[in-house]
Amino acid sequence: MQIVFVIYSLQAGGAERVLSIMANHWSGKSHKITVITLDDGSKPPFYDIDSRIQKVSLDITGASKNLFESIKSNLRRIYNLRRTIRGAQPDAVISFLTETNVLTLLATFGLRIPVVVAEHTDPWTCPVSDTWLKLRLWLYRRASLVVVLTERSREYFNTSPRIQVAVMPNPIVIEDKKEPVETGLDVTAKHMIVAMGRLSQEKRFDLLIRAYSRVAKKCRDWDLVILGEGPKRAELEALRNELGLDNRVKLPGAVRNPHVVLRQGELFVLSSELEGFPMALCEAMACGLPVITTEYNSAVRDIVEDGQNGILVPPGDHEALAAAMMQLIQDPRERGRLGANGAEIGLRYSVEAIMEKWELLLKEVMYPQHKAPV
Repeated sequence: MQIVFVIYSLQAGGAERVLSIMANHWSGKSHKITVITLDDGSKPPFYDIDSRIQKVSLDITGASKNLFESIKSNLRRIYNLRRTIRGAQPDAVISFLTETNVLTLLATFGLRIPVVVAEHTDPWTCPVSDTWLKLRLWLYRRASLVVVLTERSREYFNTSPRIQVAVMPNPIVIEDKKEPVETGLDVTAKHMIVAMGRLSQEKRFDLLIRAYSRVAKKCRDWDLVILGEGPKRAELEALRNELGLDNRVKLPGAVRNPHVVLRQGELFVLSSELEGFPMALCEAMACGLPVITTEYNSAVRDIVEDGQNGILVPPGDHEALAAAMMQLIQDPRERGRLGANGAEIGLRYSVEAIMEKWELLLKEVMYPQHKAPV
């Protein structure tokens, strides 16, 4: 099987991580894998990529000064992408993220190659400009399949009967590595609350820091570590310092193998106001951590059953978040029970389980006369 993946870049991010997991898995099964990125490839991939995978960087990104340049630039992107895909002679193409998906569908028009486009956000809440929104709804009808992360997202695209949609959660990988990671964290004689994600508005790490400030006053041996990088770093650092937590809240940046840190933690908190599919939450649960998460949409209950394998709190409520943290900090037996119950997530969303479903989907789009059950 020859598969082409298309994505904007291979830098840190949820979609990029999923692509690397999928590409590495199929490369390990001796399939021929090509990964096409739209950036210039000047930075090495953030996540490990199998050496047998062919990487092609098209260097077709960049902003345009006016409408004419924008049209010209996008035509060039489509032409270069089409030429590269056709040259790879794939059995199927898998594209990630809205704008790249639109370009990929335009580039493959008339090539008679099955194209699967993957959405990695909640389309109900993630903003898309009117132009891209119209292009997405028009062109997704030409996709062999649109893959979404949750049933909630399926409902969004099911409003157009000509769009074929399938639900596919992200695969969860738990690295079995014991060596220290590149964080410089000193957790000697400390308990650690861990959070992880892009330092951006929707993750609401400001809310988490405010909630933790209430906990920190009473629990002086519990620190907060937030793994990730993003545009809100300066604001989060300023808030941390304003609250007098500069020695208690650590922001070590993005980490390639976060599972070493997760296994050192004793509690994981997700404070997001929206997510596509919370990989960080699932990875923490698979590592055996008790978790607290905001119930930002109904999809959260597909993962966390309140009081059984985690604790749910209302989004935007830092007092409820602080109370839940205090509850678990003061009850180590409850932390152990929730962590043990949550570890099942690692099996439910394991690479083997999810990739088996992906293979069934690809067989269906490559050989539509032999429909495979999903």
